This record gives sequence, structure tokens and C-alpha cells, in this order.
Amino acid sequence: MTRAVAGFGVSTKLEWDWSFLTDLRDRGRAAATTWLATDAAEAETRLAQVVTSPTSSAGSPEAKLNEARLALAASRAVNTETHPDVIALRRQIAALEREIGGGGSVSVAAAARREVAQYRERIHAIDDTVVASAPNFAAAWPDISAATSGAILIGHTLGFDVAVLKRECERAGVPWVAPRTLDTRLLAEVAEPHLGDYTLEHLASWLGVNVEGRHSAVGDATVTARIFLAMLPKLRQGNIRTLAEAEQACLTLSGVLEEQHRAGWEDAVAAPHTREERVLARIDAYPYRHRVADVMSAPPKFVAADVALDAVFPSAGTRLIFPELLAEGLEPHEVHQVYIHGAERPDTYVDIAETLDVKLAALRAHKSQMGEWDPVEMLTQWAAEQGRRRKLKAAESYRRMILQDL
Repeated sequence: MTRAVAGFGVSTKLEWDWSFLTDLRDRGRAAATTWLATDAAEAETRLAQVVTSPTSSAGSPEAKLNEARLALAASRAVNTETHPDVIALRRQIAALEREIGGGGSVSVAAAARREVAQYRERIHAIDDTVVASAPNFAAAWPDISAATSGAILIGHTLGFDVAVLKRECERAGVPWVAPRTLDTRLLAEVAEPHLGDYTLEHLASWLGVNVEGRHSAVGDATVTARIFLAMLPKLRQGNIRTLAEAEQACLTLSGVLEEQHRAGWEDAVAAPHTREERVLARIDAYPYRHRVADVMSAPPKFVAADVALDAVFPSAGTRLIFPELLAEGLEPHEVHQVYIHGAERPDTYVDIAETLDVKLAALRAHKSQMGEWDPVEMLTQWAAEQGRRRKLKAAESYRRMILQDL
């Protein structure tokens, strides 16, 4: 198959022309047919070594069952599930399994486990002696859960790992609580959408991170952590500075997330589910914990009054502007009156003498914005000046717009 697409560059991943796609399909089919004609026999021989029971003799029901399974696998490569060959082979396999009472399936499973063990040792350097004294999952999970409780779980293609942990918890009968997560694979595409390859090795090369101990738990975790740290400046360049911003950006990669979901993975970044979570997800606490100068990347433009009035009309009363609010059960509503603060010619005054102390205390508590400045003197003076116009001790003044009679 590699030879069939030789010469195609990375840019062809973005090619959507129908003639190109059909040509790619035809190349794949031709390559599959060629492989079946030249290499299928050798593959069947190697597979038979795995699935054939050592006690099966030629012509025995067990041997016939294995041959039928191999034939079914080969037929599926070129036939549909409804093809007569596939249906006939399915019936033959069912009859043979009834004849031998399912004994063949046991030998297949055992042999398959031995084969997987060989690949596991070759890739991860883990064999039976390494895990002989290790606790089982149910015994180890409480310590793992306690160590990660309240933390943000960061990994590469993390949806696969989370799926494994969730399923092991279900098998062990222990409660599973989905952690909050960030996936370096998704973050990399957010930071550089045209990178072309998002494997761990490729990201390490892109960011100048040294790879050591690949395919070991500590080695892969260390490389992933270094990649995450090296990626932070690039994310900041894209105005992604907070956890909430990173999560929202990852959720826009719907194609990648859908592909991982179809593969049986858990969500590498979770969208808020409940109404309260959706409401809070729209609120980022970062600006409220930092001074304006630390948050803004450009000189501020004050449009708060314009935005508020735009929200009042027509947005608040129009059904189609905020479909996500409709989904939460929040119906449109008509605003009857608007109070505009700071107007040159106010016509409405509100007595705040009894609540002025509460207002001042609230402002003092907003330390990230107030700093060392005490607003008491200035605001008390302003309130007295506004109240003097209506013979009040302290007041706030507004220009009132009546949109609809109450």
C-alpha cells in the first residue's frame, strides 16, 4: 500500500477533489488485490501457527475450524458481509464449533495471549517476571486515584488511556470518576494546525524535546510533560492562556474527537454536561484574578455599554440568536426598562444610603483590581454629590429608557 501512494505529499491530506478520492480508492483496492495474490498465503501460514491447537491433527474438526476461520478472514477482505461465500463460511464455523463443543476457541485465545505477550515484551520490555509481584488493578487503583485526585490529567492521545482506566475500574467493580484532562495531541493541533503529523516523536522533534525511554511508562510520561511545557508559549501566542480556553479550543477539533470516539476511546477533553456546568463553562475566572494590564494583549476598547444595549435589543427577545440558551430551557424575554449609568442628563435617582457600606466593602474585597487603592473617599463623595440633587444622603443617578410599559 505504501508503494501505491508513493509520491503523495502531506498536502494531499487536504485534497477533497472527487476524482482524486476515487483514484485513491482504486489504488487501495488494487494494492489489496495484489497483496492477496502474492502475500496472503504466507500470512495465512503465520496466522495458522497462532490459532492452530498443538493437539489438532490434519483433517480433525479443530483443524477444519481453524481453516474455516482463516478463509472467512480472507473472504471478508474482498467480499461484503452478505456475500454467499461469507454466509457459507459462517455456517460452517458454527457447525464445527457445535461439533467440538467450543474447545477450539480456548486454544485460539491462549495462543493469541502468548503472541501478544511476545509483542508486549519487545515494545515495552515488560514480561511475566516484571509483573509477577505487582498488585492487581483493584488493589493498586486506590493509591492511583488518591494521587491524581483534583489534578489535571495530561497525556498524549489521552482518550485511549482514559478508556482503559475506565474499563478496568468497571471490571474491578470500583467507582470511576472521569478526571479533567488535557491532551497534548489536541493542543498541538490547536497550536499548529498545519503540522501534518502529531505523533509523540514528531512533536518532540518540532519542539526540540529529547526523547528517552520511549514506550516505558516513566519515559513516555516525561517526554509528554516536556512537550506540554514547550508548547505553552505557542499556545499563548494563539491567545490561549487558561485551562478553560485550552479546553474550548480542543473541543473545536470535532473531526479528531469523532474519530477517537468511533475507535472506542473516551473523550480526551470533556464538554460540560449539566446546565450549571454549561453556564460556568462560559465564565473564565482568569480575568477576575488578574489586573487588566496583565490580561489584555492590546490597548482596551470600552464597548460595555454598546454590548449591553445590543443584548437588550434585539438579542434578548430573538429566539434564533442563542440556540444554546434554548437548549438549556432559557426562553427569550422582552426587556421593559434600561438604566444607563453615567449619563450627562440623568432623570432617575436611587437612594443607596443604606447599602453604600456594603458596596464599598465589596469593592475592597476585589483586590486584584483595586490593588492598594482605597475607593471609600471617592465613591462616598460621588454618592453625596448625586444625592444632593434630590436631597438624599447618598444616591446613584441613571438615565432611564422605557422600552415597554410594565
